[in-house]
Amino acid sequence: MENEVNEEEAEKRQAPKSKRAWQKAELDYVERRQAGESIQALSDSLYVAESQCILWEQAHKKEIEQSQFLLTEQIFRDKGLTRINRIETMSKILEKINSEIDKRDFSDVPTDKLILLGMKMSEFMKVEIQSSSIEIRKPFALELDSKEKMYLE
Repeated sequence: MENEVNEEEAEKRQAPKSKRAWQKAELDYVERRQAGESIQALSDSLYVAESQCILWEQAHKKEIEQSQFLLTEQIFRDKGLTRINRIETMSKILEKINSEIDKRDFSDVPTDKLILLGMKMSEFMKVEIQSSSIEIRKPFALELDSKEKMYLE
């Protein structure tokens, strides 16, 4: 009995020999690669050369990429890292900045940093919004007179 187990284990630690074993190894490779395992780790665990793994990678490239993309998208959704979440978060921060700017008379020094932050946030928002192909007016528009422009420069 113990001898049978050792033979079975030894067989698993060898490269696939039959056509069926190669097909099973290829299927296992694709499934595990889609889950994110590295080519080298799969090569070692399946007991096949890395060159064979690269051939399988090329043959199943679209399947693997699509599955990895979907897995990444799911993680982004689960962690709240989607574009919509980023836009909402930045919008809230921008509202706070604009609210604080409204309270200021623009005569104290920290205002310049607040204005620059607001401008940076606006640019970020603009890029995010444009990349989602939605047109919305610029959320933060600032008109500076010449003294304020000189001060910021």
